[in-house]
Amino acid sequence: MMCPHVLIVDDNRDLADNLAEILAEEGCTTRTAYSGEEALKAAEGVHFDLVLTDIRMPGMNGVELVRRLAVREPATTFLLMT
Repeated sequence: MMCPHVLIVDDNRDLADNLAEILAEEGCTTRTAYSGEEALKAAEGVHFDLVLTDIRMPGMNGVELVRRLAVREPATTFLLMT
């Protein structure tokens, strides 16, 4: 089974990095962002199969991030965490 290209977004850097490490060990291609704004930049011109995002973050929250990314990439799967 091929693991997807995953964007992990969380202002808790340790959690984001840990999730990225676990998924990378499973063969996923991962990218981390530590804010909604950083995630939008990371997603410019890049397709992610899956976006894992925290709901509560300073600045842009996860719900707003999903709204914005879904307009660009409607086929992406989004998983919101808290």
